[in-house]
Amino acid sequence: MAGKQVEVKGYIVPVEGYKSHTEFIFSAFPYNMCFFCGGAGAETVMEVHTKSPVKYTAEPIIIRGKLELNDRDVNNLMFSLRDAELVKVAN
Repeated sequence: MAGKQVEVKGYIVPVEGYKSHTEFIFSAFPYNMCFFCGGAGAETVMEVHTKSPVKYTAEPIIIRGKLELNDRDVNNLMFSLRDAELVKVAN
């Protein structure tokens, strides 16, 4: 699926160091259960770079973008979504 347009449902993870609402970490699980809190594996999170800002919410959202895979750079996550856009807030 690398290089293809995909839709994913998950949660915005507020992480210090990410500069804006156009660049954030996205998790399959809520913040209290995500990879960074020790509750899930690295395969459950991705870096997201959006076309326009996405307002933070603790609710799950659906985003769409181009999936990129990383198997070389240890300073980045395994998955990233480029040119992403908010599809909807999912309840």
